Amino acid sequence: MSFEHIDSWKNRAVFVQQLERNILELNGVYPDHWKALLACLALVGCKPDENFTFADMGCGVAAVGELLHRYYPKMHYHGYDYAKEAIDIAKEQWGDYWSTKGKLDRLYSHASYKDFDDEDMGTFDILHQAGLCCILPNGDECFDHLLSLQVPIVISQKMNLIDGESHYDVYDHYDIKIYEYHHNRQGIYDMIEKHGYTMDKNISSPVGTTLLLKKNV
Repeated sequence: MSFEHIDSWKNRAVFVQQLERNILELNGVYPDHWKALLACLALVGCKPDENFTFADMGCGVAAVGELLHRYYPKMHYHGYDYAKEAIDIAKEQWGDYWSTKGKLDRLYSHASYKDFDDEDMGTFDILHQAGLCCILPNGDECFDHLLSLQVPIVISQKMNLIDGESHYDVYDHYDIKIYEYHHNRQGIYDMIEKHGYTMDKNISSPVGTTLLLKKNV
């Protein structure tokens, strides 16, 4: 396994491009995975006046936080990304969001998924990732770790599921070389069972599969 391109994303110009695209999407037609995310939140019973907590792992420039606050203004959003360049842009673009109760309800932190254990995530209702697992050369390991955090609801997006062996490719995107991970389908299902989750919904789209997982009671 090669980690040669693991830091390619630590590039401000890349995230400036990402932000420009996300703003167009926020003001126009939502991409399929955003539509799937909103559908999943509706399926688990989230309501506009509900105060729930949402961890966005690998948030990039945190456009998802802006998207969700349009529909769930009382939610608490915390975006995490290992690229400081992404977090700097998120803070510049969206700023701190204070609720009417004087609570900071939108936060952005420079951190890797590896920095967390189940105690760190104990205050969150929902854990989300959209593309984190698919841009790493160890995507299965990443998914396994996210499930080990034991957040009650996990929404995992842009999952490239295949019947063959898990593997990664390298390709050019945003003028950098990045990984594209492909997960063995049964291996993912086995991890879900191992960590005590049930797959409540499976939504396929051209950008990969969205998995809605609920912790077994």
